[in-house]
Parts: sequence; C-alpha cells; structure tokens
Amino acid sequence: MKTGRLSLIAACALFCGANAFAETDHSNHDSAPSHKMHESMNKMMEDMNSMKMKDDTDKDFAPMMKRHHQAGIEMAKEQVAHGKDPEMKKMAKKMIDDQTKESQKLETWLSKRK
Repeated sequence: MKTGRLSLIAACALFCGANAFAETDHSNHDSAPSHKMHESMNKMMEDMNSMKMKDDTDKDFAPMMKRHHQAGIEMAKEQVAHGKDPEMKKMAKKMIDDQTKESQKLETWLSKRK
C-alpha cells in the first residue's frame, strides 16, 4: 500500500509538471533552459519510480528526497544562469544552498544505515 501511495504522488507530480511545461510558450529564446528544467523533472520521476521500496518509510524517504533535491538544484541552476528576475534568481541561489545542505544530510543519514 505504501508503494502505491508513493507512485500516486509521483504520478501526480509528473502530470502537474508535464502540464505546466505543455502550457508554456516555447517560442521565445529562453526555451532551452525551460526544456532542461523539464528534462530534470522527468529524469527525477524516472529515477524515483525505479527505486526499489524497502517498506521502511525512513529508508524510502531519504533517497527519494535526495533525488528530488537534486532535480531542484538542477532547475535552480538554470534559473540562476538564464533567469531575468532578480527575486527569482535570489530565491534559486538560496534553494541551491539549502537543498545542497539537505542532500548532504540525507546522504550522511543513508550512509550510516546501509
């Protein structure tokens, strides 16, 4: 049952992300960074869906969240590199710092429990 719930959550996230990308106007010159962000989301969902669940919430959460943060970092780097709005760039830089630290904590936790 736990795996079904996680798959449902992942499917919903993928659906929402795909719909947001599909509704975006890709005709401007910034479509390459947006496309890279979409690819990052798709790769994250593929990776998370292929993870073997251990039926241990803690041990399932940590690697999934680590992969989720990695996708967030990849997307935030695209925003920093190609975004124009200073507030969004500032937010993206903070996300990179915060999610990098959280990913390191998750990795440390996982390495102690393998």
